[in-house]
Amino acid sequence: MSSKLRSHFPDLDELLGGGFEPGEIYLLYGPARPTETILFTLTVSSQLPETKGGLDSPVLLVDNANIFNPDAVTRVAIALELNVKEVLSRIFVARALDWMQFSEIVEKLETLIAEKKARLVLIAGLVGFASSVPAQASLAHITTRLKMLAKSQGIIVITTASEHDPSLPLLDKTIRVSQDGAQVAFKL
Repeated sequence: MSSKLRSHFPDLDELLGGGFEPGEIYLLYGPARPTETILFTLTVSSQLPETKGGLDSPVLLVDNANIFNPDAVTRVAIALELNVKEVLSRIFVARALDWMQFSEIVEKLETLIAEKKARLVLIAGLVGFASSVPAQASLAHITTRLKMLAKSQGIIVITTASEHDPSLPLLDKTIRVSQDGAQVAFKL
């Protein structure tokens, strides 16, 4: 269970030394479109066999940013030659509408990981609700909890944030995603 998850973005995989490492938590931040594209690609590519750079695993997506798009996932599944229906059936989405709901979902993640046998947790909009003082204070608790889950469960946790979020936490690996025309660039 120590296989890396390839992103299918060669520059990003090279930057990460071959892909996302189990036991680690990552923050991708930058413009919405390229960050979401990476997230949707990972949602599908994690379901590939390990021999093809995947995890052969279902995915838990905590969608704080209300971005989940089955059409985008379908396009990626077709491009990777996977059965669309099977791919969609292995994506488990939890939507949080506020900070309290997000906190409750994070507290239940360990149980959800075990139930779904997921090796990848994606969190879209990690700090989106963290504008209030109590939420900012609990962001540190939540990121610590996510780090512990990644290490203890041997899973990969990938979070996203807008490049304009004022309180970006530093995680194991923080990756800035930028877009210059059609080119997506990455920087650790």
